[in-house]
Amino acid sequence: MASEDKTYCGRGDRNDVDARELSAIKALAEKLGVSPQEVWNAIEQVGNDPRKVEAFFLSKENPY
Repeated sequence: MASEDKTYCGRGDRNDVDARELSAIKALAEKLGVSPQEVWNAIEQVGNDPRKVEAFFLSKENPY
């Protein structure tokens, strides 16, 4: 039995916002005070990292 390679210790996918999971979208939308559709639009633009989605809405340059 081969041993597991433990050299990669990056962040897991659990930190990403799952765009298919409506409850995750709604929770993030509620946290940010925006609509779920706006969260989906942000995910399309910046990816599904919640920190990037939050930064998208907190950016003063973004007129969302």
